[in-house]
Amino acid sequence: MKKVLLAFDDLRKINQVKNKLKDKLEKRGFLVRLAKEISLQEIEKLLDEEGDYSILILKENFQFDNYINEYYLFKISNKFSNLNMVCIIDNKHYGSNCIRELFERNIYNCIFTKDASIENIVYISINPRLQDEAKGYYGLYDNFTDTKKEDKYFSKLPIGFTKKKVKKMYRDDKVIIKEKVVYKTPRDYQKIIGIYSPYSAGKTVIAANLAKCYTKNKLTVGLIDTDYYKKDLIYYFPLKNSDFLKMLNLYKDLEGERDTSDISSYGISIGKRLTLFSDHRDSIYKITYEMVNSIVRNCVANIIIIDISKDLDNTVINEILSLCDERIIVADKMLSTLNGLPYKLSLKRFNRRNISLIINRDVNIKNLSNMDIIKHFKHIELFGKEKYSLNFDEIFFIPNNLELIAEALARREVAYGKDKDFDESIEKIAATLYKISALKSNKRSLLGKLFKEI
Repeated sequence: MKKVLLAFDDLRKINQVKNKLKDKLEKRGFLVRLAKEISLQEIEKLLDEEGDYSILILKENFQFDNYINEYYLFKISNKFSNLNMVCIIDNKHYGSNCIRELFERNIYNCIFTKDASIENIVYISINPRLQDEAKGYYGLYDNFTDTKKEDKYFSKLPIGFTKKKVKKMYRDDKVIIKEKVVYKTPRDYQKIIGIYSPYSAGKTVIAANLAKCYTKNKLTVGLIDTDYYKKDLIYYFPLKNSDFLKMLNLYKDLEGERDTSDISSYGISIGKRLTLFSDHRDSIYKITYEMVNSIVRNCVANIIIIDISKDLDNTVINEILSLCDERIIVADKMLSTLNGLPYKLSLKRFNRRNISLIINRDVNIKNLSNMDIIKHFKHIELFGKEKYSLNFDEIFFIPNNLELIAEALARREVAYGKDKDFDESIEKIAATLYKISALKSNKRSLLGKLFKEI
């Protein structure tokens, strides 16, 4: 029987994942062995002694800046050439020098934590990537920006190939390479949208109305409420008492390390296309990254919208944002908001891409142009050390219509569908963030028309 060595750095996660991996892999003829708190040096010794492992699965129990760990990681890779090494690594390494170093050492089977579902770990363990597939997944689209490394790539050009031609072939890879991992939900048609603001700027209103807009256009939506104090997304929909305490059950099941793959049982079904993950305000639990990650990994929906609470710890906020394909920052035109927001965001580097800005409650202010707004997010200095700028992909504006929103909320409804200007602002956001499916649709909805215009 082929053997799998599982070496995670977190014992709790080992036990939680091991049983699921064991079931999946044993059905395919593998025997899973657990290595508890084992170093890479000890892993090498174990492989030397037993020598019959086919797969090694690591959960980043190595640090890229640690020479000893790096040495043994690459030594294992070179020494056991028939061993498929699967490394689960942090999302922040996408396109980085660290992932490039792994790629250049022929380690092609890393999985970013946002993709590290049981299904994906099993798939990539059994179906190792090819070199080009790894390069596409790792985000290494341009291997020639470092002139010192060019000689390495062009030392032996094939007959009939010029350096210019080979460069073009590599750069074109970003168009043709597709990740080999098969997802539980069709990720080509799924978008994860995170909506966040450190201020009370109306992000929950935007999340609820976006969800309504998408479902009206026959797309399925998972809507996640992370505000464990107010839990106010529930007020936008008519619910029954039987709908509550489901998220509390998710919290308890994760704490008890029980299976949570049937994620729909923790959600509230609203109509045919919307699943709301929220709870009654009196239910006592604190939203964790593990709860959100479990929903995201298992929710079968075209679109997942996460309403990210400002009351969460900054680490958890960044972890949740790292799961997202699109990141939305919400602000208004108040000078206090625009001055303070860039410094309160505390976004990690890997969360500063695929990011857009929504100006909510938009009003005309003579001395505040769009360019003035953008300037507030340039050359931001943190703690006197780091300066950075936020380059927004898009800037959206939602009209100031408090009366409309309040009247709809009094009826436990969203405002979408009740005002032309408000609807068009929501539809423009919806169409911009989720282009693929709408472009494939021939529907004559306003959403479809907006896609064609964009």
